[in-house]
Amino acid sequence: SSSVVWDDVNKEFDINQTGVYEVVLYATITSAGAQGVDLYIEVDNVDQNLMQPYIHNLVSPTFRGISWVGTVNSGSSITASIMSTLGTFNVNFELGSTLIVKKIN
Repeated sequence: SSSVVWDDVNKEFDINQTGVYEVVLYATITSAGAQGVDLYIEVDNVDQNLMQPYIHNLVSPTFRGISWVGTVNSGSSITASIMSTLGTFNVNFELGSTLIVKKIN
């Protein structure tokens, strides 16, 4: 069986084998205004890496990438999330955003 399985109900990657994983997020982001955003890679809802780009609605969509390499235990889940640092404008992952999870060891 595969060590990484997509769970479409919970929108997460489920890990079935403990090991070292590489996680890469290529994000296409839209915003209703100019603001800072937080991009997270998470394992079991715990932040593993954070990027805080500034985006502007006049230059939208914006493309950003973030990655993380680390040990993930069997039974864990890997997700990515986005949040406005101001809370005043909606930010979203758009079509073309990709989360890649690979077991490397």
